[in-house]
Amino acid sequence: MFTGAVAPDFSNQVHDFNPGIEEDGRFWTIAFDDSAVEVDLNAGTARFHVKDLEVEDYFNVINALVDGPSAEAIVSFDITWHDVIDTFTVHDPAVDFEARFKQTSATVTWSGTNENGDAFTSTVSGDTVFAAIGRERNGVFAF
Repeated sequence: MFTGAVAPDFSNQVHDFNPGIEEDGRFWTIAFDDSAVEVDLNAGTARFHVKDLEVEDYFNVINALVDGPSAEAIVSFDITWHDVIDTFTVHDPAVDFEARFKQTSATVTWSGTNENGDAFTSTVSGDTVFAAIGRERNGVFAF
């Protein structure tokens, strides 16, 4: 299964909050109302804010992938993109793809709790590894 690589060790994972697996096979995906997102591409800022989203806590990724036992859970998060660092374009005419991005800093706060009373809250760090917002065009979709 993991030819040429070391198999990941999930033995210390205690929470896996996610919306589960749909009957059609889609997983870890959920639609949000437009009101959860604010974007100003010209300014290079955006915000994705969700409060009290009902999900499941599968406890670890292996259990989540097989849709194993879970606990009802609620998560909230707030992601903000800010302070433009760079602007770049990705263009590949062979597949009719183009994207224009603004690399930014980002701040994320996140919390979750399950029906067993287990809770997790992120701590805010000032270090952004990589964040970007932008607009893409692929195939028939245009800017």
